Amino acid sequence: PDGGCWLQQDNALRADCSFRLPVAGHLTLSVTGPDGATYTFRSEDASTRPTATAWGLRPQTAYSVFVTSPQNPQFSATSSFTTQSLPPAVAYQTLDHQGASTAEHLLFSFGCGGSGHVVIAEPDGDVIWYQDINQDLHELASFSVGGLQFTEDGTVLVLMSRSGLREFSLTGERRLDLWYEDGLERPVHHDAHRHNGTTFVLNAEAHSFDDGDHVLDGVYAIDQTGTVVNHFDLADHYVPGDGGLGFSFKWNMGWMHDNLSFLAQDPVNRKWHFDKTTFGMLYHYGENFVLPLSHDEVVHLKGSLLGKMPGDDWQRFANLRLLLGYQWLFPGKKLLFMGGEIAEADEWSEDRGLNWEAASDGSPNQGVQNWVRDLNGFYREQPSLWEADFDPAGFQWVNCNDRENSVLTFIRNAKSGGAALLVAVNFTPVPRSDYRVGVPEGGRWEEVLNSDATVYGGTNVGNGGSRKSVVEPSDDMAQSLKVELPPLGVVVFRLAKR
Repeated sequence: PDGGCWLQQDNALRADCSFRLPVAGHLTLSVTGPDGATYTFRSEDASTRPTATAWGLRPQTAYSVFVTSPQNPQFSATSSFTTQSLPPAVAYQTLDHQGASTAEHLLFSFGCGGSGHVVIAEPDGDVIWYQDINQDLHELASFSVGGLQFTEDGTVLVLMSRSGLREFSLTGERRLDLWYEDGLERPVHHDAHRHNGTTFVLNAEAHSFDDGDHVLDGVYAIDQTGTVVNHFDLADHYVPGDGGLGFSFKWNMGWMHDNLSFLAQDPVNRKWHFDKTTFGMLYHYGENFVLPLSHDEVVHLKGSLLGKMPGDDWQRFANLRLLLGYQWLFPGKKLLFMGGEIAEADEWSEDRGLNWEAASDGSPNQGVQNWVRDLNGFYREQPSLWEADFDPAGFQWVNCNDRENSVLTFIRNAKSGGAALLVAVNFTPVPRSDYRVGVPEGGRWEEVLNSDATVYGGTNVGNGGSRKSVVEPSDDMAQSLKVELPPLGVVVFRLAKR
């Protein structure tokens, strides 16, 4: 009566899980297969009896399920199910783009033999084609379904329109999965779409696309997924065997989730969660990351960015300015979804426009808008913030261990020899007076950016324009500054004179 998981009647590779909750909320499913891989699914709606669906499953496979609810921290449950075998042929849907232009194509080479089965499925698990393989794949007769053409030489041809990406966006909505038994009688799952298809859509010249007549310089492919494939995006790892797919950049979903979770904490508790805001640097150089504050986090009852911030109105706006400042100053490219730049109070909806009137003269929303405007201008003018995003020489922690004060300090460096920037972030509403921070070079350090300025809605706690270093060791550096750190503020210093 309290819930469980069961296969859908019309789909042997899709399972529904429903549980009764003490308080209306979402369900989160952690579904683990026999290979140990775990996949997460979330219910669309929040209720006292929500249902979440697990899809994209393998046939004849046992799965264990761990169930939680973000709105019910004391709730947890376990369940399990086993998917069924599939009939020799399944056709839930007829596809109509077999006649696509053959001006471009993708070639998937499986290069395998043995017994097993091929499945073509929708992302939600609906199977549109299935066939058992009782002999080597290359012995299959040629056929075509949904723009996927199997040929006699053991390859799969994906028909593309002239623009390439357009038609791939159609066929790419389907999964092409191959399961077979190798010579060791061991089941192998080869996801051809993920490992091969995307690679050949992307031009091997890394940051260019070919429209058939011209190479389009400056066009980038950015991966949005949360995959943990190593070097998923690095241009010099575009060959699947090298571990990458050739995307220009990849969203750092971990950075977004960690920092939103960290800033949702009451500031007095942030010292206990301090690792969340520094963890991103442990894996930062494995990919070309974009730091997103995306649409995913401001829809489906998740609230707006401003709504996620704790405290009274002043603290919520200050926390949001802090988050945006930290995003702009941390290594990685930037993505901010509409509404964040004016501190939209309500979560985003396609049914209405943004509340631009909230950013009227003198409002806290206009302060956030002014802050984003100046961050953009400052970012453009400072090579140290973008020249070496993915080079370890471009970033240096000064102190990432002051969890007691919840203060972070770090340096951003430019490749071209431009001035270094010292960034100090105070994650508490307590101003820090005479806070000592080490600097790599002696001289006068100008205060060039301060999120607590009155024009942004702050209290104007600052450093009088600059601070001069003294020969007093701090943070393993020979010289240091004594600075004023504003409450819930970000301050940036630049070396002006040695």
